[in-house]
Amino acid sequence: MDASPAENSTYSIWKANEIFNTKDPFEKKKKYYNEKALSMYPELIKMVEDSEDSFEAAARVAVIGNVIDLGISTNINIEKAIEEVFSSGFSINHINFLKNDLKSAKMLLYLGDNAGEIVFDRIFIEEIKKYGVEVVFAVKSAPVLNDVTAVDAHGTGIDEIAKVIETGSPMIGVILKTCSDEFLKYFNEADIIISKGQGNFETLDETDANIYFILKAKCDVVAERLNVKIGDVMLIKNKILK
Repeated sequence: MDASPAENSTYSIWKANEIFNTKDPFEKKKKYYNEKALSMYPELIKMVEDSEDSFEAAARVAVIGNVIDLGISTNINIEKAIEEVFSSGFSINHINFLKNDLKSAKMLLYLGDNAGEIVFDRIFIEEIKKYGVEVVFAVKSAPVLNDVTAVDAHGTGIDEIAKVIETGSPMIGVILKTCSDEFLKYFNEADIIISKGQGNFETLDETDANIYFILKAKCDVVAERLNVKIGDVMLIKNKILK
C-alpha cells in the first residue's frame, strides 16, 4: 500500500509478460504510433508556426501526444485530440512560469512517456531550445507498456536535438529509488524538469524538484488531486501546486 499505482502496475505487467512469455508485447504498436506521429510531423510544425504563440502551441502539441497510452485504451484518435486541445487549451496553465524559468536555465531534463508521443515532444523541445538551454531526454531502460526506450528516441530523431539518457529503471513512471546514479545526477542538477504523463506525475508529485507536469487526467484519483475533470489536460508547476 505504500507503493505508487505506477510501481504496483509494473509488478502486474511483469507477471503478465512472464505468463505470456514476452518481453515487449507492445513492440509493433509502438513502431506503428512512432511512424504515424512522424507522418504528422510536418502538419504539426505548421500548426505551431502559424499560431500567435508558438511556444504555447508546441506545449499543446506535446500534451496531445499523451493520448497515445496503450495502458489506458487502444482506441486512440489523435486527430480528435488535436481538435480538442487546440480548442479548449489547458485547464491549468503555468506556461508563463515556465517561460520565465527558461530565461535563466542552463539544463532542462525532459522525462519522456509513450512511443508516438515522443514525436510530439520533439516539437516542444525544438521550441524550448530557442531559449539556449541544454535539453536532456530520459527514456526507460527496458520495455514496459508502450513507454519510450532508447530505440524510440533514436528512431524519431530525439537524439538529434537532445542528449538521450536512460533512467536506469524499467518501471512505469520515475521511481527514484530504482533509478541509476547517472540519471539521479541529471535529475538533481537540472534547473527545470518537464515530466510527461500521469505515471510520471504519480511517482514525482511529492518531490521538491522544479518540475513542470504536462499530462491528461486519466483517472478519478488524479483528477481529484488536481481539482480537474477526467480528460482535462494541464501544464502545472510543481512548486505552485504544493
